[in-house]
Amino acid sequence: MSSMFILVKDIKPQHQLRAVRLRAVRVFEVPEKRGEGHSSKSMEVLLHDEEGSYIHATVQKKKKDVVKYREIFKEGKLFEIKNFMAATNYYVYKITQHAYMIKLNYRTEVKEINTLGFSFKMFRLKSFISLKDTADVSDKELIDVIGRVIEIYNPVDKIIGGKATKLIDFQIEDNA
Repeated sequence: MSSMFILVKDIKPQHQLRAVRLRAVRVFEVPEKRGEGHSSKSMEVLLHDEEGSYIHATVQKKKKDVVKYREIFKEGKLFEIKNFMAATNYYVYKITQHAYMIKLNYRTEVKEINTLGFSFKMFRLKSFISLKDTADVSDKELIDVIGRVIEIYNPVDKIIGGKATKLIDFQIEDNA
């Protein structure tokens, strides 16, 4: 009989009855609309398994679900997650390159656990040299970079997706 727990690399849509052990790397909420209080459209979580493989989890649509998980997920903590759905990673700007993402809902069980020896991979760092190689970096994936800001440019107003948006450009350099 196979284990109830699977690794991130093995997650597929048919694994709704399986469970995963994952560490929360980043937890953030996407606001409903700018300037309208603290209402969230979704909650996004970047997680990794014991092998260091990353996957994106999302809580969408229902405000009460976002509130529920806001109290549970904390960066750096380890969790067992059961009764999740795996869906195609359809975001244009991806948090991970995994083919699937985890969708959490009212049936999903999330429990904080303590396990000795579970890896702690809180950053997905890219070197400045690798950033220069366009074959090594996707402009559609979020990554971590450590550097020093040496110049900040004036904010620019742009229309993105039919909405007015303010973008700021800055330049960083390697400390080495």
